[in-house]
Amino acid sequence: MTVEKTCIYNGTTYKVGETWVDPDDRCMSFVCTAYGIQSEPRVCPSDICPEGNTTWDDQDCCSTCGSSKMNKKKNLKLTH
Repeated sequence: MTVEKTCIYNGTTYKVGETWVDPDDRCMSFVCTAYGIQSEPRVCPSDICPEGNTTWDDQDCCSTCGSSKMNKKKNLKLTH
């Protein structure tokens, strides 16, 4: 009888190959491997933005320069 390898993280059991994100640290992702839990930091673009021109992603992990699509449309200037 073989025992299937699992990983336990914060009380939740994961099978080998399963991935997840900790809701308290959404900038890290985790994967269950045959050797245990591996963590991988989320890779973000390295934008250097002027103050007040930063937009965060939906996970509050990575930021980019500029505003949302809605705000960009408002900032367009039309010339005739």
